[in-house]
Amino acid sequence: MSYSILYNKQFIKVDDNHIIVITEQGDNNVWECDNKRRARDWGNCYAHSDGAIIVANDKLLADIDAFRQTTMERCEEHVKQYNESWAYDDKRWGYHTGLALYGKSTRNTTFGAYKGFYQTGIKQAMTIEELVKLGVSVKLYPYRWVDKDILDKGLEIKPDVWFSSTEQMVEKIKEYSEYYKGEVTLYLNVYSMDRVLFNRKNDRIMAKSMKRKDKQELTVNEYFVLAYGESCSFIKRTKFGFSFSYTLTGGKAFMTEKQANAFFKRMPEYKDRFTVKKVEGERTFLK
Repeated sequence: MSYSILYNKQFIKVDDNHIIVITEQGDNNVWECDNKRRARDWGNCYAHSDGAIIVANDKLLADIDAFRQTTMERCEEHVKQYNESWAYDDKRWGYHTGLALYGKSTRNTTFGAYKGFYQTGIKQAMTIEELVKLGVSVKLYPYRWVDKDILDKGLEIKPDVWFSSTEQMVEKIKEYSEYYKGEVTLYLNVYSMDRVLFNRKNDRIMAKSMKRKDKQELTVNEYFVLAYGESCSFIKRTKFGFSFSYTLTGGKAFMTEKQANAFFKRMPEYKDRFTVKKVEGERTFLK
């Protein structure tokens, strides 16, 4: 079954209340020429608005809620026609809509995660000036398979426009939209957007590193571990269960018994395999 995949997003900020939705997306059954990864592109492929390139933040989120409502209604009709297996479930949003967020399947792409994708996009939106400084290029163009697709409508083919400022971007989008009046689809091509994602990842790593540096070291004379048997201790969860140390001092340590118990409560499947145990000896923690 074919479905669409949302890989990344980087919205363009027009003002405090308006954005241009830019996403990186593709289909699960379309691959690049070398067949090493699925094909994907950056662009303004936002399917739930009225076709406008610039959209109000509130309208974007309202459109997503409306999309959910129509999906629920469609599922209800399928239940009447077929059976309860077609019933709507927020947790199976991707299955109902043929959509998946990158790293998830359609069956575990929830509505909350889908809407959160756009909410985060609004918060992280950057102006065209900021994007240009990072080496990102954005081009507006009237789409056609061949030129006569536009010329046969008695319209001219307006030249491609590379955005350089917010003012120029808004002006050109308005000009082209008013000229074509929906007769021709307007698209944005985006180049080098991965530079933004790379910088954002580095910023997160740097912030995390700085946060760790700000923490103070505290050495205690006793601490707590999750004991596995008499002399082993829990290290971490793994894909197939958990890993453990053959000593009590080599596993994951907690400064207080309360912290150890809180962590242990999040592992109910192992309640009979571990116990919270105090270990005498020095251990240094970041606080």
